[in-house]
Amino acid sequence: KPWKDYLEPKNFNILGGEPLLHKEVPEILLLSKEIFPKSKLTVFTNGIPLKYSKRLEEIKQALISTDTQVLVSFHSLDKKYRQEIQESIDILNRWRKEGLDIVFRDCITVWTKRYLLDEEDKIKPFDDKNKEKSWEICNCKYCTFLLEGTIYKCAPIALLRRMKQIGRMNSQFEKYLESYQGIHFSAKKEEIDTFFKNNFKPEFICNMCPAYSRKIKNKTIYGVENESKNI
Repeated sequence: KPWKDYLEPKNFNILGGEPLLHKEVPEILLLSKEIFPKSKLTVFTNGIPLKYSKRLEEIKQALISTDTQVLVSFHSLDKKYRQEIQESIDILNRWRKEGLDIVFRDCITVWTKRYLLDEEDKIKPFDDKNKEKSWEICNCKYCTFLLEGTIYKCAPIALLRRMKQIGRMNSQFEKYLESYQGIHFSAKKEEIDTFFKNNFKPEFICNMCPAYSRKIKNKTIYGVENESKNI
């Protein structure tokens, strides 16, 4: 809420993790529309949690009253995954026939790697040392991310500290954590203006991401992924 008097985003996307895992999805939708009434709301989901939800009707009604789009991303060709998601697809197709804005997006061929894994299965940066090139190919460069009252350049940066908290971050990321600060709603107006002035251009922290595209041909959910370099 503290940001509502300063920001009026054209689009406000509700992301995760997986947002539909949250028990208060209807309340989040209604609050988002209250805070940003002029924004187009979109929920990004893999769809799977819908079939387990005990609040399906409430979620549907909240989507209708807030005119929220549901964007469902297909992650893989994995047969087990496709079977797992089918029931949720059926629910969404019924909602679509009722007039809800449901979009199915095939993301199987557009997944890209944002980090590497070390021998302990911890994430580590690419360190390609070409922030301009990393920015140029970045899929997140216009995806400013709001988390717990603080705005970050993108989701990978915003979630980096959480990866550290759960022991999944390689120490090579420390220099990036030390170099970057998001902007909190309690900051002075001049500081907020400066943050947004620099937000949509390359910064040192962009070096943590690859300087060339590393697409994953088929992101398997229950097996080993296939990676394609330099695409």
